[in-house]
Amino acid sequence: MPVFIHLANLIIPKSIVEAKYPGGIKSFKAENDFDGENHNQQDDELFSISRKFIHEFDIGMLIQKGFDYDKENHFSNDFVLLPRKGKAPWQPEWLEQNGVFAWHTSSHPESIKRANFIAHELDAETIKRSSDLGVNLLLPIRRDQSDYYPKD
Repeated sequence: MPVFIHLANLIIPKSIVEAKYPGGIKSFKAENDFDGENHNQQDDELFSISRKFIHEFDIGMLIQKGFDYDKENHFSNDFVLLPRKGKAPWQPEWLEQNGVFAWHTSSHPESIKRANFIAHELDAETIKRSSDLGVNLLLPIRRDQSDYYPKD
């Protein structure tokens, strides 16, 4: 399911985190705040950690944690650094994006359709009005859309 592209994003498939990260998903989530006042997000397939600038991510730490990275070719199929503006330094085979949202290639077609609708059919004013009404259209898109509506 799609995640919103912030200024600078480190995107890693959950399947790769589970297979390679010491302690798996539970440890990864414990070491990277996904519930706090930051822009880190997750959907059904991806984790996305956000920063202001791409250079703030520590590729050396990712390598130490078990992720593959080809230093000579500056490429990894385990993770990607995705800036909001400009191009990613490499393109993994599992990621697609539309400039507003990024998603795993195995995402549900309806979720991709919604991401493309929001990115290409809605203007900033409509998205802002929706947010003012308590419906944040820029949250990760999941098949269960309950996250889009205010909690009681």
